[in-house]
Amino acid sequence: MNSETLKQFAQSPAAFRESLLIPTGRGERLFADIIAPFQRERFAALDPALIAVARGERPPIGRHWWEATKGASKDTDLAGCLLWLLAFTDRPLDCQVGAADQDQADELRKAAKGILHSNEWLAGAIKIQGSMILSDRTDSTCEIVAADVTGSHGARPDVLILNELSHIAKDEFAANLMDNASKVPHGLVVVATNAGVLDSWQHKWRELARNSARWSFHKWDRPAPWLDAAELAEEFHQPVHAAVGRRLGD
Repeated sequence: MNSETLKQFAQSPAAFRESLLIPTGRGERLFADIIAPFQRERFAALDPALIAVARGERPPIGRHWWEATKGASKDTDLAGCLLWLLAFTDRPLDCQVGAADQDQADELRKAAKGILHSNEWLAGAIKIQGSMILSDRTDSTCEIVAADVTGSHGARPDVLILNELSHIAKDEFAANLMDNASKVPHGLVVVATNAGVLDSWQHKWRELARNSARWSFHKWDRPAPWLDAAELAEEFHQPVHAAVGRRLGD
C-alpha cells in the first residue's frame, strides 16, 4: 500500500471502503464490485459526518438511522466505517458500540475481524483485543458494550453506534448511551436496526428520527439483493413470494 493511496483513503471513506476485500459466502470479493445501490445511499449520507468527526468538526448531520432487513450488511458496513475512522482520524477518538447482549456485540466485532483478516495492510494498523478495537497510530479506541454485562457506561463517545436497537430489551441502557453521546456536540450517532415492533419504545425512537430534521433516516425494507429467494422460501417452508414478504419485518 503506497503513500499516495493511503493519502486518498484518508480523504475519502468511500475510496477506502471500496478498496477493501470483503469475506462473503462466495469467498473474498472487492467491495466496489458487490456494493448495492441502497448501501451507496446510506454511505453517501453518513460519509460527511465521518469526515467531520475525524477532523474535529461538527457533522452536518450528527444523527443517522439505518433501518434494514436481516442480512442487509449492517454489521459489515458499520465495521468498515469504524475501521476508516480508527485508521485515518486526525485526532484520538473514543468510539462505542452498544448491543443487546454478548452474541449481538460479537456480530460487529466478527465483521471487523473478517475485514482485517482479508486486508493485511489494515491489520497492521488496527488490532482487536477482547471487546476493544484499537489503533495505536491514531491513539483511538472503540469499545463494544453489551447490555447484559455489568459495568460503567459513563463514557463520552465521539462516535456511538447502537447496533440492532430492536433487539435491545432495556431502554435504560440505550437511553444512557444516547445521553452520554449527547454531551459531545461534535459527535456522531448511528442507530442500526430492523423494522422492529409497533408501539414499542424502539418504534417511538424510530418515529422521532424519521420526523426530525436533525436525523438522516434511511430505510431498506426488502431482502438484500444478494439473498437467494429460493433459499428464503425453503427457510420458511412456503412459496417464494410469501417468504419474501415475511422477511421484510425481520
